[in-house]
Amino acid sequence: MVGEIKVFVSPAVVDYLDTLVYQLYKKEYFGFIASAEEYVISIYNVINSNIHLNNKPTPEKLLYLGSNYIFFNQNKRTTWYIFFEKKDTTYLITGILNNYSEKIRYL
Repeated sequence: MVGEIKVFVSPAVVDYLDTLVYQLYKKEYFGFIASAEEYVISIYNVINSNIHLNNKPTPEKLLYLGSNYIFFNQNKRTTWYIFFEKKDTTYLITGILNNYSEKIRYL
């Protein structure tokens, strides 16, 4: 049985996700700011519930983002890659990219 999992998010990732809310609204991916906020909250929820499942070692060229990662499909067009450091049952989210980032070619 897995012990109690603790997930912490680095300030840089929090800033990225906060900015994402406004970018999604500004670019009209969502018609309401609340809808964009719900989308980002759902990313946090997936991280919290899946961080301990099927994680993979990060390729060398992306190690600056974190030594492990998970990925998930948020919708039909967008896959998120969550990078983290792990010690026992404590996880620190250190980076985040989606499939639109050119850096993903290294995965």
